[in-house]
Amino acid sequence: MTILALDLASHTTGFAVFDGKRLKNSGIIKGKNKDINKRLIEIKHQLVELISTYEPDYVVVEEMQPFIKPNLFNTTRILEKLHGVLLSVVDDYDIELLRVPINKWRQDIGIQANQKRVLLKQIAIARANKSYHLNVSGDDEAEAILIGEWFVNYGKNYFKIVLTKWRICVILLLSLKKGSIFLKKFLTNII
Repeated sequence: MTILALDLASHTTGFAVFDGKRLKNSGIIKGKNKDINKRLIEIKHQLVELISTYEPDYVVVEEMQPFIKPNLFNTTRILEKLHGVLLSVVDDYDIELLRVPINKWRQDIGIQANQKRVLLKQIAIARANKSYHLNVSGDDEAEAILIGEWFVNYGKNYFKIVLTKWRICVILLLSLKKGSIFLKKFLTNII
């Protein structure tokens, strides 16, 4: 099974390709154009090239985080567009896109989330370099590697649990729609 893990960013996106548990390749892709729409198209072409080259079974990314700070509003909008670009590309290639909460992958691989962002990035670089005998200097590539590591070690079970929870919710909602008194009472008691 081939995994393409991405740490999406508006300028420099990190990528890591895993063949099973083996890191096959990692690096960065850059959009250089100052015009954001043209930059997104540059990134899209590089994503297509990565997917065409490695033919991944899954693409794994961090879930979008809502930014509360007003000064990050534009960054959030750009990242939303980039996620849309990625969704379009994986749809064209019929690849499943999986999103993991940032604190989930960090916690599972042993990085404490309650630290300053700069320190978290430094820890990611050190961890990727030590685990894979690399000399990665950028946090985008390092975090892509660690997202991929998380998926091959924990992700399959995580997504099975998430899918099971969604199936249970759908079954409960369908049962409610059909008028199940028992389920209505059950949900009333747990909510």
